[in-house]
Amino acid sequence: MKILVLKAKYNKSVYAYKKDFKNAPFLFHQLSVIKYIEAQDFKSAQEHWEELQIVDPLSYQADFSYHGEKNIFSYCLGQSISVPLEIQKESSLPKDKVIGLIDLLKKSVAPISRENLFLKLWGREIESYQDEVMFKNTLYRARKMNATEIKYKKGCYNLEKAS
Repeated sequence: MKILVLKAKYNKSVYAYKKDFKNAPFLFHQLSVIKYIEAQDFKSAQEHWEELQIVDPLSYQADFSYHGEKNIFSYCLGQSISVPLEIQKESSLPKDKVIGLIDLLKKSVAPISRENLFLKLWGREIESYQDEVMFKNTLYRARKMNATEIKYKKGCYNLEKAS
């Protein structure tokens, strides 16, 4: 559990060894899924995901879609898969960045980092101050046109219904 907290709070890498989880194989598979997704080793991540599906098929659905309780695992999984899986599956970038930003946040199961949002919207990493300004302007326009609030917390963005 401490590994997930460090991942969520400080974005630390996940290190998990089977021998350390003899009494908690379920936790080992959860950690391994996150570890392999971050390493972009989707085949290994899928193997561990399938082990989780055997135990709870309603919570662990296809394409790393988690439908269980919101917890530290769901948060870390959401951070890990928010961009890599979408980039792997989708080749086109959104033409309207504002609508693309809102759609990404609506589809996300967990908050998404600024870097991951930029990568998904523009297809490259933030390289300059101009890129940061471009992202901030897009975010500003999205906040103005959307019926929900875009919240920023701990370096990540998510949508919340406006009151």
